[in-house]
Amino acid sequence: MKVLFVTNDALAAQMAGPAVRCLELAKVLSKHHEVTIATGLPSKLAPEGIRILEDAAHQTGELKAAAKASDIVISQGLVLARFPFLSKLAKHLVIDLYDPYLLEYLAHTHPEHPQWGYLRQWYRLNEQMLEGDYFLCSSEQQWDYWLGRLCALGRLNPEEHKRDASFRSLLGIVPFGLPAQPPVRTENVLRGIVPGVGSKDFLLLWAGGAVAVARSSHGDSRGL
Repeated sequence: MKVLFVTNDALAAQMAGPAVRCLELAKVLSKHHEVTIATGLPSKLAPEGIRILEDAAHQTGELKAAAKASDIVISQGLVLARFPFLSKLAKHLVIDLYDPYLLEYLAHTHPEHPQWGYLRQWYRLNEQMLEGDYFLCSSEQQWDYWLGRLCALGRLNPEEHKRDASFRSLLGIVPFGLPAQPPVRTENVLRGIVPGVGSKDFLLLWAGGAVAVARSSHGDSRGL
């Protein structure tokens, strides 16, 4: 099959969570399928066996052609808000809901028009959950959350229940993508390097792009 991933992020040496998720899932599928990744920004990576369509915002003609030629289009985040034509061109549209960004939005500081901003995100999320043919999340806890939202939007109905009473054929779980090979330490970058972080201190890294926390042997926590 031909599979098209679409992400608003760039593929580079350092990537945000959506790009990491997209790339690692694409690598797995590329072992058995013809895979293309379309990015919303110029990208620097060229993973083996995967076609890259970069800077799709300025290459909408190519993106439309790729969507028409693909058997499955996998979207994430606010991709459909940026490229709404994908929902019409995709033969089968998969929405990756691994990031419950609506909850994340509530924790942000929005000094101006917080209610309007929230409602805009809420509307965009509902819109894509009504458009999708199949949905992904990354844990059992998320599955419960997203199943409730799908129910509220009317996606859990007698027809869907007859097709599959477990609803697993509508909403599936795929853990967050990580490279198959475990990381290898090549140099010290925190322990014994950053003041206050000892060579044997336990480190907790937050992979959400916000902050990493190190707890030193003295019991204090430091943002890194």
